[in-house]
Order: sequence, then C-alpha cells, then structure tokens
Amino acid sequence: MSSKNLLESILSALSNEVRAEVLKLISMEGPLSFTEIMERLEMNPKSDAGKFGYHLRMLTDAELIKADESSGKYYLTILGQDVANFIYGVEDAVRRKKGEMLVRTSSLTIEPFDRKKIVDALIREAGVPRKLAESVSKEAEDRLKKLQVRYLAAALVREFVNAILLEKGLEEYRHALTRLGQPVYDVTTTIKNAAFRDYPSPEKVHSFAGDAVLEEYMLLKILPRTIADAHLCGAIHINNANYWALRPADIQHDIRPIIQGQLPADGTGLTMPAHYAPTTLKGALYTINSLIRSSSKLVSNSQSLGFFNIFLAPYIQNMDDAEIRSELKDFIFELNSSANGVYVSPIAINAELEIPQFLESIKCVGPNGKNSVYGDYYNESLRLLELFLDVLKEPDGNQKPLLNPAVFIKIRKKALVTDIGHECLEKAYRLAERWGTVYFVNHTLPWQQDNVFYNADLSRVDSEWKDWDSGTLRVGTLDNITLNLPRIAYEANGDDDRLMERLSELLELSREALSIKKQIIEERIYSDRLLPLFKEELDGNSYFRLSDSPSIISYVGLPEAVQYHTGLDLADSEEPLKLSIKMIELMDSYTKQILPSMRQLRCGWGIH
Repeated sequence: MSSKNLLESILSALSNEVRAEVLKLISMEGPLSFTEIMERLEMNPKSDAGKFGYHLRMLTDAELIKADESSGKYYLTILGQDVANFIYGVEDAVRRKKGEMLVRTSSLTIEPFDRKKIVDALIREAGVPRKLAESVSKEAEDRLKKLQVRYLAAALVREFVNAILLEKGLEEYRHALTRLGQPVYDVTTTIKNAAFRDYPSPEKVHSFAGDAVLEEYMLLKILPRTIADAHLCGAIHINNANYWALRPADIQHDIRPIIQGQLPADGTGLTMPAHYAPTTLKGALYTINSLIRSSSKLVSNSQSLGFFNIFLAPYIQNMDDAEIRSELKDFIFELNSSANGVYVSPIAINAELEIPQFLESIKCVGPNGKNSVYGDYYNESLRLLELFLDVLKEPDGNQKPLLNPAVFIKIRKKALVTDIGHECLEKAYRLAERWGTVYFVNHTLPWQQDNVFYNADLSRVDSEWKDWDSGTLRVGTLDNITLNLPRIAYEANGDDDRLMERLSELLELSREALSIKKQIIEERIYSDRLLPLFKEELDGNSYFRLSDSPSIISYVGLPEAVQYHTGLDLADSEEPLKLSIKMIELMDSYTKQILPSMRQLRCGWGIH
C-alpha cells in the first residue's frame, strides 16, 4: 500500500470512536482477544459481533493492529502504538485547551493534567520500565476521566496509579511510589492532644507529625520488608524509629578540642559563633553548653561528657568556692532550659574520684595547659566534683529537682582508701538519696576495662575495642533493637525447637537492621552533610568516630517468656531457669559468632 493510501486508511480508521478506543485499550493492556476487547468496551457479543468485526478489519487494513496466529489475540503494530500515543496527545491538548482536569500539585500550584508526569514519576521514583509506565499512565488517565472531576489532587492521582499497580500484582513498584504522611484526622488529633504530652508547644505538634512521616519512611524505604514486619508485629522493637534514618542515638563528647578553640561547637561556626579558647571556668562552661545545645539536634537520645571534673580542673585555680558554685549553678540551669522551644536532650556527666593512670601524664587543655599535666590537678578535680554535687543537691526556685544532668560517679581503687575520695562519695550518696539522679560505676571489678562511659539512657561504651581515648570519646551508640521474648514464646506455642529457631531469626534480622543503620548514618554524615559537627576533621579523623561506635541488641521479658513457654514459674522449678540460660547462651554465642564481621559495627549487648 502506498504512503498516501496508508495515510487515508489510518485517518479513516480514526474517524470512529470505537476504533480509537480499541487502539487505546490494547495500548494499555497489551494483546487481547476478540471477545476480551468487546467485554472491555461493554459491547454485546451476540448483537454487536458483526459490526465489531468490521471495526477490527478497518484497523487491520490500516496496519495498526495484527492478530497473533497462535493465540488469536490482537496486538498493536509499531505504527499502531505511535497512533495510539498520538490519540492520547491530542486528548491531552484538548483538555488543556478547555481547562479540563486540573491538578493541585504537591508544590501548591494548579496545573492541567499531564499524563507524562505520571510516566516520569513511575520511572524516577519506582524504577518502572518505560513501556509499563506508559501503560499504567494511560489506564490511570482513562479512569480519572470517567470521574468527571474538574479539580484533582496530586495525592488522588497517585492513589489511582498505586491501585492499578496493585491490581497488576506490581506491589514492589507501589511500595516505592507510596506517599508518606498522616490522615487529616490524625493531624487534628495530634494538635488537640499535644497539651497532654511533655512540653506542649506548636513546635512539638510539628515534631510529632514529622516523626510519623519519618517512621513510615524507615519502614517503607530504609529497611527490608522482613525487618519492618517484625517491628510492626511486635517481635522486635526498633528504638528511635522516628530518627532511625537521620541520627545516631547517643554521643560521648570529648570537650577538650571544644574548650581549646580547636573546633567550633556546631562544627562549622555558621549557626553559632566560633568561641575563642576560654581561659576561665565561665567561658569553658559556656562553650560546653554551646556544644550540648547544637548536638541536641544531632542525636536521638542523649549526650555524655567524659572526665568532666578532670578536664575542667585547671580552670578553677585561684577561684573561691562561692564563685565556682555560681558558675556551676548557671551551667546546670542552662542544661535544664530551652532555647526557641527546643529542649536540650538528656545529659550524662561522667565524673572521676581520682586521676586515672592513663590520664596522669596527658598535657592539660586550658590555662597553663602547655606547662602542666592532668596528674597535677588531683585536688582541684575532687574539689570541683564536690561543689558540683552540692549544687545538684539544691532544688530550683519552686523546690523541684534539676534532673539534668545524670551523674555517673566512677569508683576506682584509690577513691576507696583516701579521705577526700570518701568525702566525695558521701556527698554523692546524699544526692542519690535526695533526688536519685546519681549512678555509681564500680571500676574495681576485674571484668571492667581501663575506661568506661555511660550515657543518660544507660547505654555503655568501654575501651576494650581501642584504648581509653578512641574507644570511649567521640563515639556513640548508633541505635538499639529490643527483642520481645514473650512474643517469641507465644509464637513457639510450646515447641522448644521453634522457640530457639525464632530467636535466631530475630537476632539475624536485628544484626541486618543495625548494619543498615551504620550505612545510613555514614550517608547522613559524609554524603548528605546533615550532621556537620560529626563530619569535621580533628587530628586526621572525623569528630564522630563512626567505625568505633557500637550498636545494641537488647531484650525484654525473659521471665515472662519462659513462664509462658513452660507453664511453670521460675521460683517453682528448675526447668524455666534452664530454658533462660539456654536462651541467653544462644544470644551470647550469636554475638561472638558475628563479632569478626561486625568489628566495624561494634555490636554490643544491653539488657533492658
């Protein structure tokens, strides 16, 4: 057939609405049989078959469709696909001309409906092959046209596309295309109930809504479905789910480079002034407070300050007790106050009752630092600690305790045989008796390392992995996953083998999730630059020592789990105790087994 005659045949074929709809239908759904096409177009096979056969012959003669000899189904030729796309393009142009099917976009503009944007979104967001994306977009367009709605929301268009993907069994693509957010009702409820949550404020409402979105993002985008399902069904609990994709849980600060003026408190000096190296206690405490305030936005749980009284001891020379108390009181009040409605995260102060041997010959930071070492400031460090405990014992103006910071008193052997050590311990006991904000760390036990630090959420790091410095300073717990042991027992339904098998499965899922967490934090620090202080270089390394930072797999409900599984109480029989030991041994064995491959992650154990 000549080009002229073929063009006339095509135009003649397109002059009928039924034939145009046939081309669009096959373009959307792929090859269809004679009967299937009639059913889709809602034609009667008995009364309309002859007339419909005529339409198919017209399309065949125009070389727009062909019948497959083996299946008998009609499919579009390359020319037919081009013509079908042309029909969609003409319809789009007509709608834009008439102002039909306007879309309220997510960028808060109103634009004419454009099917190509669906195609682009499917390819960009979900990695859908172009041919499939074209087919889905055409089907979505046809369905939306039938609604006869003048204004469409972008969210509604996305819902239609997701429904089509589900109908076609393409759940993974729908998973990637899902829109994150809360229903209107949930946002309203959040606003109405915010006053009953801690520190109510508009900023808190904003935070709650954002937390919900980011937890959804973690479950849909960051973690594999198996881990997300384990969290949702309660078999494991992913702590800090709202910040999982953004922040580590804790950090153990090294205040020396900050008070030395070596590094701005925010890492860059862009959001806070870059403080000079202070020469007074007031200046040092101000700089530390700046560090804590800026880092509150970088961690999920808490921050810790190590060797607090030792590193600040050089600053109290030639100061009287009243002046030191005044500066410490201002520091503590600042820790318990807010700035712009954002409250400081819980703080842990790790204090020493002696100068540890590994610190004695380390040069000081501060006044006369070049000419002295920390071993020279034993008396000053204990004097500072005593005054610090005195201030913490005092209530605020309304006779309420100042709960920030939590204080961890590290008890080494020398503190137990000196008068000044006993005096400090006595004050710590009195503080614990009154407010309960003091923890005691027994460093005399043989299993303890040279150094150990705790954070306000009771997470722990020690020097076993590296040394007293790189193993415990500028590191932090990346996050914590808690195993729900009663849930595991419930699922096992009395089967010992299934109990241990399920426990092993959840341990492996937890390990995988924490490995992903490390990768995510690495991206946030180095690729996305969301944690500026953590990225800043210090002595050839980043401030936050990511590779030396541990993660925690913890567990809850061991007594309840063995009682449910055995039907016996721990106090009444040895069987529950034996099962408890067996479960703990499995968990301990698992951590030792994965330890070589997890050195970069430093997987640790916590019991909650």
